[in-house]
Amino acid sequence: MNEQHLVTLSGEGDWCAIMWQWGDQFKMLAKVDLHVMDPVEPLTFQISLANIMSDMVCVVTGTSTYKYMKLEDKGRSFREMHSQLVARNRGDAVSTNYTCHAWAKDKVQLVVCTAEGDILVCAMSGEFLIYIP
Repeated sequence: MNEQHLVTLSGEGDWCAIMWQWGDQFKMLAKVDLHVMDPVEPLTFQISLANIMSDMVCVVTGTSTYKYMKLEDKGRSFREMHSQLVARNRGDAVSTNYTCHAWAKDKVQLVVCTAEGDILVCAMSGEFLIYIP
């Protein structure tokens, strides 16, 4: 059977992403601390796993949190590629109150939305491309 994967996000206290092997055997493969400080307000996070051009990529978004991580060693370790979205050539700040994200249908772009209604389009690599207010 082909090895399949599941990625989960733990809650308050741990705040970590966990990669699981799913299939004939079920076991934890990798775990990474997201380094979320004690929040003043309740936080909402979203996590996703995408297979992009044979790379497995894990993205976590939430209040002041953007983590774009590449899974290496057949999903057994995380390597953080980006931890913030920087809107280049913009005079005003873009909100970091991220509410959700989704992979575009063609899987070459990641769309991240904010509580203020802003839309940020990112390249397949997780780097910021376009800001839509």
